[in-house]
Amino acid sequence: MMSSKTGLWSIVLFALCLGGGMPLHAKTDASVRFFTGSYNDLRSEAYAQNKPYFINFYTDWCTPCENIRKFSFTDPTLAGYVNQHYLAYNVDAESLSGDGVALAQRFGVLFYPTIIVVSPTGETLEQLSGYQSGHALLKVLKKYGGKAGSSTNSNSNSNSSSSSSTSTNTASGPITDTQAALTRNLTENASASSAILDLTTPSSPSPVVTNTSKPGQGLFRLVVNRETATGFGYQLGVFSDYANVLKEAEKLRAKNQRHVLVYISELNGKTVFKLILGPFSTRESAGQQRQVTGREGMVVSLVSLR
Repeated sequence: MMSSKTGLWSIVLFALCLGGGMPLHAKTDASVRFFTGSYNDLRSEAYAQNKPYFINFYTDWCTPCENIRKFSFTDPTLAGYVNQHYLAYNVDAESLSGDGVALAQRFGVLFYPTIIVVSPTGETLEQLSGYQSGHALLKVLKKYGGKAGSSTNSNSNSNSSSSSSTSTNTASGPITDTQAALTRNLTENASASSAILDLTTPSSPSPVVTNTSKPGQGLFRLVVNRETATGFGYQLGVFSDYANVLKEAEKLRAKNQRHVLVYISELNGKTVFKLILGPFSTRESAGQQRQVTGREGMVVSLVSLR
């Protein structure tokens, strides 16, 4: 009989689509002002001003992304702090017209929205996945803002023409060939604990072999790796038949859910599979998946699923 704790496994659903741009906020004191140059310009400006910055990765189909734009980034307290101590940058993670896909790959972004906090020299300081209220985001940003020293440029929203930087850490280095980046496997820089599940049916299936067996339930393509049990998840159900797990995962993919976890356990002496969305950095972010999926579920601590 399988052990009652056989591990948490990740299934990352992948769907590349043309992303429409998210409208930026007007530059008012009541909203966060976003840098409008290129990513290389942002890095140069942050280094010149000795200011940290954060990158907001979003997609145009993501409801929590829209909510963070409407409610969090218009929080006057958050906006006032960010506009004074940070540079902020919006990135459509699925845009093929800019560096969006390449940047999402570089930072290993799997969920939307994801906010990456970066030091003036390009060091990744913190990564936040899922919806963040203005209060929650402000609490995190205050850990790193105001510690960089004096600015060397009084205009925090001007665009630098320079594309060079002295940073040599993982977040630095200009993106000079986006098209080349797009041709690489989009998972080469992802976490070793993640995997891809491509639930699409091959466009040119092999010829059907005549036999007396009953019709199958579909052909699925997947690669699965063990997932590190950290953070929180949104559990959607418990299944005794793995075929049902695949069917449910296919439904989630159709709704652009990209990262599905499966926890293998035992219930009343039988092997069961728990279907979970995650991981998320906070319990609040995991709970937002009820609104995203429109399905009843429960927030679980992934640490307890080791």
